[in-house]
Amino acid sequence: YDVARTYAVNDKVVYFSASPRNTTERYLYSVSLSGKGDTLRITPGPLAGINNYNVSTGGKYALHTHSSITDVPVTSLVALPSHRVIGVLAD
Repeated sequence: YDVARTYAVNDKVVYFSASPRNTTERYLYSVSLSGKGDTLRITPGPLAGINNYNVSTGGKYALHTHSSITDVPVTSLVALPSHRVIGVLAD
């Protein structure tokens, strides 16, 4: 992974953004601090492009901004790690 930024660490996981295959795309991932388990992609599959996050202390929520060459930026409040959209803040 090309890790771009580390966002938050709690007692179980660390959240980070990375570009695993294409440097023009960025996604949120988590990995367990215990060293067990796989790296988990948090950003849903349909959200190809640039995904920027501002993760809360403790990692329960994040402001997520998605954009791509065909999509204007949209900012949402999401719950982590489910990425459930709580509300759209700007589109």
